[in-house]
Amino acid sequence: MLPKVLSDKNWEVGHQMIFYLVILLVIATFNGIYTNYINSLPFSWNNYWWIISRTFVLGGIPIAFITVLDYKQKVNFNTNQASNILKKKKKLLEDSEDTTHQISTDLKNETFSFNENDFNYTIAVGNYIDMCSLDENKLKKVTYRITLSSFEMQLAETSNLIRCHRSYLVNLKKVENISGNAQGLKLELKNQSEIVPVSRKYIPIVKQFFIKNP
Repeated sequence: MLPKVLSDKNWEVGHQMIFYLVILLVIATFNGIYTNYINSLPFSWNNYWWIISRTFVLGGIPIAFITVLDYKQKVNFNTNQASNILKKKKKLLEDSEDTTHQISTDLKNETFSFNENDFNYTIAVGNYIDMCSLDENKLKKVTYRITLSSFEMQLAETSNLIRCHRSYLVNLKKVENISGNAQGLKLELKNQSEIVPVSRKYIPIVKQFFIKNP
């Protein structure tokens, strides 16, 4: 219902708290309806607010504590993950061999090609992708009609272009720095202001890449 708010990239502690409070509100509402039903009581706003207040007191405090604790644990865990990866990644990796990828889009007979060493990252935008790469030493973003999954499937297995998020695919050879937050990792790329997220699901894949390419 709210894909932008609930995405890994935008999800914050405040969103999680609101989400849980909405759940508490729903629980309290149905609890009030059920209580009135089994006791054959008419609806009363006073009774409704009494149930709401008690539910929030009993549920809100432990939820707030658990949410903050969970947030800190995730931040610490992912920060340690970033630190461990950086230990494996001694320096900015050298560019790979001059590999050119030929990609077929979802439009009939349309293809495009790009050099892997020029590629920085691509982001999914519905059934399209925005691909950011170097063009004559300048960063350029181009849109193609193709899903990120289809784009990923057409890459060579030996490629350094790795899926790191539901919406992102990145050239790990371009990574300059790695940091952690509650959502996962954040990749800083060479000559690129955009921060590329790594969701928790893909952290082992990114970590394994740098173990194999120290």
